[in-house]
Amino acid sequence: TAAVAEENAAECYKKRNRWMLDRADTVLAVCEIDVADSRTGTAATVRYARRLQKRILYIHPVTLETAEETVQQIEFMM
Repeated sequence: TAAVAEENAAECYKKRNRWMLDRADTVLAVCEIDVADSRTGTAATVRYARRLQKRILYIHPVTLETAEETVQQIEFMM
């Protein structure tokens, strides 16, 4: 277990998510596929993963539809 913050809960979640992404090769995002356009914590995490050029696998929480975003696609979007 690693303590990443002593601030409020929202800041703790953000630091935890970044800590995990900094160490991950692939990100699994259970969310709507177009989540990065919203202002949720999940969206912020997906945007950070894109900045780090991580491979992102999406699973829609209702339909279970899947999608993948690769490093090459992220480079094209940036």
